[in-house]
Amino acid sequence: MNMAKINQEALKRLEKIVLKGYPARELFIAARDETNGNIYLIFDGTRVYKLPENLVFVDVTKADTMPIESVERIFNDDLHVDARFNGEIREIVKDKKVVRARKLVAENGAFAWVNEKFLALFDKDATFKIKNETGTVVVYESGEKCGLVLPIRVKD
Repeated sequence: MNMAKINQEALKRLEKIVLKGYPARELFIAARDETNGNIYLIFDGTRVYKLPENLVFVDVTKADTMPIESVERIFNDDLHVDARFNGEIREIVKDKKVVRARKLVAENGAFAWVNEKFLALFDKDATFKIKNETGTVVVYESGEKCGLVLPIRVKD
């Protein structure tokens, strides 16, 4: 996982919250797991990154907070199946911006479109699991669950 870029994004979001008065809940939520020393960083409600506390270099107390139980309930949903990218890429207009999305497909036929920008923060050898086209995409690195990404809805 690209820890520097994730911390950099968190810092930019904190700047908007603290200096410019943006609502924290819309930009940045943090949850601390006291039992294992992990911090979950949630950006825009569309991505969750699980990082060891010693690798989070921003003051997460300035972010909005969420009970760890709520994050773990989402993070530990095990109804997902292995998925791989099939090589299909689309450019999608979302909120007046063009977003490049890659298609993940599971053996059972389930698929999900994922914003390439969000994937750039994970290792190149990351693996993925999906439930369906609207459910969370679970990201694994070295066999450990390290993040969640919401898919982009695409009409065929």
